[in-house]
Amino acid sequence: MKIKLKNWGPVSECEFDLDKSLIVIYGNNNIGKSYAMQTIYLLLKNLILYAQNIVHYSNGLYLYFVSSGKKISSSAKNILVAFIQNQQPEQIVDTDLLSIVSKELEGEFLDQLYLSFENSFGTFEEILKKNPEFTIETSHSSCHIDLAKRIVHLNQDFKSVRLKTSTSDFHKHREDKNYYTIYVCDQKINTPSELLEERVAEIKKLFALDILHKVQAVYYLPASRSGIYAGMSSFSPILALLAQNRSSIRGSIQIPSISEPISDYYMALSTIKENAHDDFKDCTDEIEQNILNGDVQFDFNRKTILYHPAGTDLSLEMNDASSMVSEIAPIIAFLKYIITGLNRTTHSKLKKLNKNSILFIEEPEAHLHPANQISLLKSFVKLSHLNVQLIMASHSNYIFNQLNNMVMDQQLDQTSYLPILMREQNHTTISEYMNMDEFGVDDENFADVSSQLMEERDEIIARILEKTEDHPEE
Repeated sequence: MKIKLKNWGPVSECEFDLDKSLIVIYGNNNIGKSYAMQTIYLLLKNLILYAQNIVHYSNGLYLYFVSSGKKISSSAKNILVAFIQNQQPEQIVDTDLLSIVSKELEGEFLDQLYLSFENSFGTFEEILKKNPEFTIETSHSSCHIDLAKRIVHLNQDFKSVRLKTSTSDFHKHREDKNYYTIYVCDQKINTPSELLEERVAEIKKLFALDILHKVQAVYYLPASRSGIYAGMSSFSPILALLAQNRSSIRGSIQIPSISEPISDYYMALSTIKENAHDDFKDCTDEIEQNILNGDVQFDFNRKTILYHPAGTDLSLEMNDASSMVSEIAPIIAFLKYIITGLNRTTHSKLKKLNKNSILFIEEPEAHLHPANQISLLKSFVKLSHLNVQLIMASHSNYIFNQLNNMVMDQQLDQTSYLPILMREQNHTTISEYMNMDEFGVDDENFADVSSQLMEERDEIIARILEKTEDHPEE
């Protein structure tokens, strides 16, 4: 799956290839990394909600429910009426059916996406003036969204649907290798309309499955995780709930501008209901032992994350722990309590589905010593092999170089790692995939700074030597 953004605020062009299991976004400050990540998170979140409303997952299978006696839409009837009036012997109606599904997406998906954007971007009305566009591409579908015009255009692979005139009312439809044929006899359109509605439902189901086969859950961990968690904890989950519905609240009450990804993050941590699981135990144990030197637990009585330093009986809340602990602890909490391993079952039909969770993390290296950055990254690479896709923004040269080493040492497959550089071009931001081969990634982000420091060092040494030669007694 690929997601492309165009004319979205400061970002003129941006593309994420979500078929990669580890995506790391590099770039200068204030270039739009978080902006793009939050946008794609919200887009995926609403796509998943839409898809889950279309299909129901049960006993290892996706089931699609169509309520009995469902009213036939006027769009389906209009297709039949136009076909009869044109008096053609047959007609392919694929374009008409895709148009119906696209219109339904505008109401069922796009309206909710608008609310998410209004809740998250205070300048959303200004963003719309630039005519932003999104494209979601899967192996079987392409969905183009024109936000300013509120238009969705869907292309979906499905068996071509053909209307065909018939003198017999006996055969209603027939399906062969190339066509799903619906027969129309005289002026009778009720049964053909029902069959067209079934085709519309089939197209919606196929699109939903395209999404859910790739991703079923998304999570967002913002920068300054500890400060956000500690600050919002003082006001309880009510604040986050109000912020999520800010756009629909009317009256004199002033709701703080907390973006939806951040309120989602806090709500996930503050409403944990299940005990810790072992789905990612190897990774969490590594991080706790090698970096935290203690363990992270959720206290169900106090409804908060606690840190227990090894060899003590202390229980520290995040505002009492070190900055390093308080930044890493939310990541551990997500892996222990919130994100689940979706492939626990051995059911053969389940195994055929690629059911990823996607975890967005801003600056995971924040407040970490370089040695701990490398240790954390190694655990993340292991995590990316466990059906958790990681999308990170980083300013760390250590992370960049360690990933290069792992590529060269074949610990990290080139086909699974995607380095993205976001950079300025003509006063806007674009993204580009960084060049990579068996020797790693070309450094187009940190190299200039490193060279500048080395040149400055050489100049300082030269001045020192020159001064020593001129004044040896000093």
